[in-house]
Amino acid sequence: MLTFRLSIILRRYPNLHVLILRLRDAIGLSPHEAEFNLLPLFCEPGQLALDVGANVGAVTRIFLGAGARVLAVEPIPSLGRILKSRFSSALKNGRLTVESCILSDRCGTATLFIPDIATGLASVEVGAWSDKGASINVAARTLDSLCDATPTIVKIDVEGHETAVVAGGLNFLARARPVLLIESEDRHHRGSLRELEAMLAPLGYEGYFIENGAPVPVKEFDLIRHQGVSALNPEGTARIPGSTYINNFLFFPKASPAFDRLKTYLLRQRLLD
Repeated sequence: MLTFRLSIILRRYPNLHVLILRLRDAIGLSPHEAEFNLLPLFCEPGQLALDVGANVGAVTRIFLGAGARVLAVEPIPSLGRILKSRFSSALKNGRLTVESCILSDRCGTATLFIPDIATGLASVEVGAWSDKGASINVAARTLDSLCDATPTIVKIDVEGHETAVVAGGLNFLARARPVLLIESEDRHHRGSLRELEAMLAPLGYEGYFIENGAPVPVKEFDLIRHQGVSALNPEGTARIPGSTYINNFLFFPKASPAFDRLKTYLLRQRLLD
């Protein structure tokens, strides 16, 4: 219900929404998914980070806070305006670039469905959402065509279209070899995690998810145990407290120092607990 109310504010009073976000930033109340706490481990000050499916900038904020330059990809015009307003100083000094498009496996145009319940659930996947909403036409690009730089980290959260984003960026990934944080949910795209694993393995990537404070290989992921829809609220917008719902997956190039940093960080956290 809270997500739905914020969505109404976003549509009707975008300036107020920016004010709320800035206030939340200022007092350190920016709730986000647990895996997002790991992202600064893979950022290098002054180096590039990609936020694909930026929405209102939860991950963009983390990247900027870690000193990275950020390329944020967000196709919904109202959200793009919020990103530019929320991070206006970073936009002015060149640390932030906002691209208004989707990423896919081909360039052209696409139809994006935006459900009334939350803009964060917008998707170009046919049948991804049955809720009431609106559709808009958006530009489509590939990751290969978008970026010729070498980022250290790429986050991809596009509500079921993740495999298409990766398919359109295989040349880029083979060259740049960034760490990847990819959301994958079977309810949005059946079998997506195994598709991602199959596409990335030939490029030398190994996938993991975090369970009980430790990295677990994606081959041990069990859909029923780790991603049962009964763990979500009725709207499907949030995990029920105390339940298990794993939908974020980290992919590392083999022998990546970033994976060693992750293991060291998680071990320290377990020792502190």
